[in-house]
Amino acid sequence: MGTSTCGRADALRAWTGSVALEVADLRIAGLALCAAALVLPVMPLYPGVTCPLRASTGIPCPLCGITTSIRATMRLDLAEAAALNPGGLAAVVAAAVLLVTRRPRITVPAAALPILIACLWVFELVRFDRL
Repeated sequence: MGTSTCGRADALRAWTGSVALEVADLRIAGLALCAAALVLPVMPLYPGVTCPLRASTGIPCPLCGITTSIRATMRLDLAEAAALNPGGLAAVVAAAVLLVTRRPRITVPAAALPILIACLWVFELVRFDRL
């Protein structure tokens, strides 16, 4: 008939639990992100990145502007980076923190990523006058 108590408990645990992430893997991803942000703009014929959702529907995705935001952060233009997409600024800061941390793994709340994506999407919808 309805959702069982066990099903609700599992759903609640999924949101209130945590996820352990290996810092070594994240460090490699962070280095790749920063290297790409420095190298891609100076490559000849760099076309940039177009958001497929925005190009096809006019609705921005939560990550619209994040590539340009990361590039602005790497140039230390933090105001432009925050205006384009604060997620880019946060990604570079997180990459820098991961480079200096000595812990083998970090634990983050399971709900952190969905909440972050929702916040970035609201930011983009406001930025593009869709909300």
